[in-house]
Amino acid sequence: MALVKTDVDLELVNVTPAVAAQWLEMMAANRKLNVTHVERLAEDIRRGDWRQTFDPVRFNRKGELVDGQHRLSAIVASGKTVPLYVARNLDPRAMGVIDTGRARSAADVLQISGVKNARKLAAAAKALHYYNLGKLASSGPAVSFAQLQRTMKAHPFLGEAVERVVQNSMIQPHAQLSMVYCLAHEKHARKAEEWIEAVQEGENIGRGNPAFELRKRLLGMRGGAGATTQVRGPAVAALIINSWNLYLSNRKDVSTSELLWRNTRATVDDEFPTVK
Repeated sequence: MALVKTDVDLELVNVTPAVAAQWLEMMAANRKLNVTHVERLAEDIRRGDWRQTFDPVRFNRKGELVDGQHRLSAIVASGKTVPLYVARNLDPRAMGVIDTGRARSAADVLQISGVKNARKLAAAAKALHYYNLGKLASSGPAVSFAQLQRTMKAHPFLGEAVERVVQNSMIQPHAQLSMVYCLAHEKHARKAEEWIEAVQEGENIGRGNPAFELRKRLLGMRGGAGATTQVRGPAVAALIINSWNLYLSNRKDVSTSELLWRNTRATVDDEFPTVK
C-alpha cells in the first residue's frame, strides 16, 4: 500500500504550563470550555494518572490552535509539564470534523477489556467514588477512568458484588445496591451476605425487618406490589444504607419511613448516612 504524503508536521513536545498558556492565546474560535472536564484532567495529571495517546494538540496552517484547549488548560491548572503530540499545518477545514465522534465512556473501556457487567460495574464504581469523597448527596466532580480504576482496585469485592446484585433484575438500582453491599461485605462479610439475600429473595423475613422494608420500597419504585411514590437520586442510596445499618443492629421493628434520609423527624442538618 502506497503512503500518502502530507504537509502536516507531528512531534512530541514536553508542554510546560507556560507554553500551554501561550498556545491557548493562539486559539481559533472554539467550543465553550468545559471547566469540569478541565478539573478532571488536571487531577489526573497531578496524581500521575495521565496517559499519553497519539491524539495530538492541533494547529492549522495559520498557526491557530484548533484542538486541545481542555488538555492545555488542564496543564496550566495542574502546574505540571506533560508530553503531548503536536500536529501543525492542518487544513483549516479540518476544524469542522475534529471531535465529532462519540467519546468512549468508562463502561466502554471496561467492556472492550472483557469485563463482565461492564456498564453496571462502571456505574457502581462511580457511586463508590462519590461516596468516598463524601459527594454522594451532591453533584460531585466529573470522574475519570483512572479514578474509577483506583476505586475498583481499593475495593476488589466490587466486581463480585455487582455480579451478585444484577442476578435480580427487579431489585434495583443495581449501582447503589452493589456499592452498599460491597462496603458492608468489607466490614461484616457474613452479615452482608444475609442482608443481600434477604433483600433480593425476600425469604424468611417480614414486616419490620430492615431488609423487608427496603425490598418493599424498591419493588414499589418499579411499580410492583405495594407501589410507592418515586424516590430518586441520593435518597435511594440513603434508603439502602439505612436498611443495612438497621439490619446490622438487628432491629426487627423498623418502619419504612425510618429508611428515608430526610423523614418527618429529620432536620436539614442531618448528615448523609454512612455504611457501618
